[in-house]
Amino acid sequence: MRTKGREAFYDRPVEERVAAGLAIAEAFCVSVEGDGRDAVAVFRCRKNDSRFRPGTRLRVSRGDPRRALIRLELLDDSFDGRQYELRLSGQVEKPESLEGPDPWVLDEDVFDLLETELALMHAAEEEGLAPWLSGGEAPRLVSDDAPSPFIDGLEGSSREAFEEALRARNWYSVQGPPGSGKTHLLARLALHLALERDMRVLVTAVSHAAIHQALSEIVAVGRRIGKTMPRAAELVMDGVLKVGMSRGANEGLPAGVRPVFRLSPKKRPVIAGATVYAAARQAAGVSGRLFDAVLFDEAGQAPLTLALGARALAPLAVFIGDDMQLPPVVELPADEEGEGPGSVLSLARRHYGAPYLLRETRRLNSELCAVVSSCFYDDALGPTAEAAPRLLELGRAPSGPFAEILSPEHSLVFVDVPHEGSKSLCENEARWAAALAAEAARCGVPPEEVGVVAPYRAQCNRIRHLMEGRRGLATGTVERFQGQEREVVILSMTSSDPRYIARLAPFLFDPRRINVAVSRARTKAVILGSRKALLGAAETADEDAPDSPAARGLAVFRRLVEAAHAVTVGPLPPVPVAAAAPAADGPQPPAPGASFEHPQYGTGIVVSRGVQIVERKRRWVLTVRFADLSVREVVLP
Repeated sequence: MRTKGREAFYDRPVEERVAAGLAIAEAFCVSVEGDGRDAVAVFRCRKNDSRFRPGTRLRVSRGDPRRALIRLELLDDSFDGRQYELRLSGQVEKPESLEGPDPWVLDEDVFDLLETELALMHAAEEEGLAPWLSGGEAPRLVSDDAPSPFIDGLEGSSREAFEEALRARNWYSVQGPPGSGKTHLLARLALHLALERDMRVLVTAVSHAAIHQALSEIVAVGRRIGKTMPRAAELVMDGVLKVGMSRGANEGLPAGVRPVFRLSPKKRPVIAGATVYAAARQAAGVSGRLFDAVLFDEAGQAPLTLALGARALAPLAVFIGDDMQLPPVVELPADEEGEGPGSVLSLARRHYGAPYLLRETRRLNSELCAVVSSCFYDDALGPTAEAAPRLLELGRAPSGPFAEILSPEHSLVFVDVPHEGSKSLCENEARWAAALAAEAARCGVPPEEVGVVAPYRAQCNRIRHLMEGRRGLATGTVERFQGQEREVVILSMTSSDPRYIARLAPFLFDPRRINVAVSRARTKAVILGSRKALLGAAETADEDAPDSPAARGLAVFRRLVEAAHAVTVGPLPPVPVAAAAPAADGPQPPAPGASFEHPQYGTGIVVSRGVQIVERKRRWVLTVRFADLSVREVVLP
């Protein structure tokens, strides 16, 4: 069903593919750097609501992905306040075929995984894993009294989880709430299995970024332990690898991790990072199993296809993640109760009881932990002794209404911003979010410790533009912040149109998304929203369908709002962000779509315009597509 759904999606209109986050329309190729196998094509577009991440393979077509001109891999993307820039790498035989005035459509390339997914299912069937899906294979635990040198430094539930996972002989699952150290636990398990059991350990996850984070932690822990254990130092020097040599897959590869194209089946012990797909390709043709153990990080996002593939790759699989954070991203229909497809942790919970819970968080202070624990973890989560008393530290006192919002006395604050009729963009909240981020930075919070989160890319883009590219201040959707943490997190709920909220309630109020957004903060979480619109939606959902997923999510959100310190403000911050950025001097330049004459490049069409700081002065900057098909930025005098 999943494969058929993916294949059929290419037949849907471009607008539907874009709305689902599986495509970008109106993308223009502005340059191609290099040529042949290692070429990098640079595309620009005005709108990007996709779920693409570095490493995603894309089909470049005029609208029909079945007739794609070329397939490339996303290296990175950026946003300058006016448009997105995407850098794609791959084999480009004729760069001139990509450049030109006509737009391209970039679709996620799903068919390149079809053969691998079918092979994973076949391998899982041959290994007799079908009973596991229906509750027929519980974790098989054996006594293991041998002390581990890698347990020193672990305390409380982390120490217990380490011991329990080492007792497993087929599979095991661990739930790690925010800040509970699940990746650190994985690192110590990987080192133990490799060095104490002489194993070939696969470290995997849904994304390359998560794999890199896990490998980085393994290297860091290995180096610390290696100061007194030469075996660990030797392993870190030569035995922590990343399988796969593509530029997109290895973007951001941590220092100390060596990329390899192919893993030698004779090398052991070894810790290798790879996606399940890449690991399966490595294992193809190898006699027996290539790996002895698989450690799956961020397993709350692991769909069952990948979980089965992981289990087929090795006799032992340990899944570490949190099914109360972001769920798997798959295109499968909801079940009869309205629930979407679950992760491997949801499977374990449904058939085998709750995964082992890490019960201490090193991130959240007492107030934030109490709310997060109550709303999402049945009051089972508590802060460590070091985290509990932490409060926001400010170098100077905030001014005006910011004083109450940023006061260290309240760690969770709901700011009631009045507005009506907003959907995926709200100017009032965007200005408050940008002003709060700027005020926190002015009061001494390091810019890189302030994060602004919103459910929609349009809102993120507007906030990012209002902050005028302040260095260090991060803005993004919930998906972008998964796995990260900040001292201060500002969440803009954005929507206030009743019909829009009702339609998107399962998304907007998904408890897992709200959990991720709020629990990124260590000492201060600020929620911006229209109290009337948001709580009104909660009351309506309770009346219409009290047992629906949307109603349950709204009930959790209402508890969160009621637990927060309430602050009521005006529609706009005292000093609007735009007031600090006066318009450029001089007459208005030509609008987008108008003709423009350049003394060197000739006649062109204005694609976009904006104000930028150039040589310490505010200047109009035009993006112009000229007759020779080049797209250039022109700074007006």
